[in-house]
Amino acid sequence: PVVSTPSAAIEAFFPPDEVFTVSEPDEAENVLRALVRSPELRDRSTHRAQRRIWSQHTYAHRADEVLVAAGLREPGTRRRPTVTALVSTHRPHQLEHVVRAVAAQRDVEVQLALLTHGFEVDRRTVSRLAAGLGLAGVVHLSADAATPLGSCLNLLVDAADGDVVAKMDDDDLYGEHYLSDQLYALDYSGARVVGKQAHYMHLEATGATVLRFAEREHRYTDFVMGPTIVAAREVALAHRFAPVGRGEDTQFLGDVVEAGGLVYAADRYNFVQVRAADSGTHTWTLTDTEVLA
Repeated sequence: PVVSTPSAAIEAFFPPDEVFTVSEPDEAENVLRALVRSPELRDRSTHRAQRRIWSQHTYAHRADEVLVAAGLREPGTRRRPTVTALVSTHRPHQLEHVVRAVAAQRDVEVQLALLTHGFEVDRRTVSRLAAGLGLAGVVHLSADAATPLGSCLNLLVDAADGDVVAKMDDDDLYGEHYLSDQLYALDYSGARVVGKQAHYMHLEATGATVLRFAEREHRYTDFVMGPTIVAAREVALAHRFAPVGRGEDTQFLGDVVEAGGLVYAADRYNFVQVRAADSGTHTWTLTDTEVLA
């Protein structure tokens, strides 16, 4: 976090909840005490300021301005990678939730590749819902219930048009900056795969929301949560998901690491894994008590 005396430059680029400005000694002491005593305030302000830098104030942005001013590049020619959200679902009642979560993503061009696993859906209805929410790109696939999840994911990767693919679950919560922040993490980390290891989990049975693996953020690792795996499509094509119903994400990450690729655990924000009261809906068997412990 940054604390500064007043500056016209800072005020022009950052709001006061991202870079703190102080004018008097007492004010400076209080702001510093607040930042030291509140990790949440510290981390939140830093992340929001960093997001603004990623989106507007990197050296790449300034180089683009110089090239445009010199007549060597047309304005607006620099673009971010496109993203395809990969969603395999066996729950018809979660379709609207999925479409809304993907459509809500900001500052990124996104496509939804949706595979209905073991059921069929009126594709025109889903496409109309997506279009009404501003999500123009929807790819529909289906597979029978006997098809392993890993095979379903490979079908989605094959059908994706995005430069980057993002594995997303049908019942988890994704903030509107989720995909954009993941693209930034791919860029600044140089990793082949990024995701969340530190993450929030909501336990529906108790109403508790907990932070898991709090120390496992902003670092290179060999594991991130399956519903947060983000990688260039070429990486997903080179390291196919195993045709299994459980552990396909762990196998994928292991293959990337074994091939010499880096995996990066980004920040804990913009994602909440939801653990339903009926734990039988998940492919993993950890109990709520074990999560809380």
